[in-house]
Amino acid sequence: MKKFWVSVLVICIFQIIFCDVKLIDYYPKILTLNNDGLNENVFFKYLNDEDRKLTIKIYDIKGALVWEEKITGSLKEQPTQESIYIWSWHPLSGENLYSAKLPSGVYIFVLSDEEKIISQGSFVVAK
Repeated sequence: MKKFWVSVLVICIFQIIFCDVKLIDYYPKILTLNNDGLNENVFFKYLNDEDRKLTIKIYDIKGALVWEEKITGSLKEQPTQESIYIWSWHPLSGENLYSAKLPSGVYIFVLSDEEKIISQGSFVVAK
């Protein structure tokens, strides 16, 4: 039984060190959405070594789904270097499930592949 748990631990450490998908950064943390061309998109920079099918979901603070998109291979996914991509979301255009402009508040994102959550975080919409 001890060998089993050692094997599981080694596999978990290996997956953490050599992960094939991870969020590198997202920015800005505060969106102003005032049509001045600054801080109007939120950008997600991520590593996707094995070209996994990634999905992003964005929720409001109450947990209501605001946006969902399969981002791997989408027109908004831009490669920056080998296996590193940037995907952007522009909520000012009314790009959400309700086709309405987002109100000010805190929003939570969840980046996942077919198997698990890769990363999650939050950003603020301030007007």
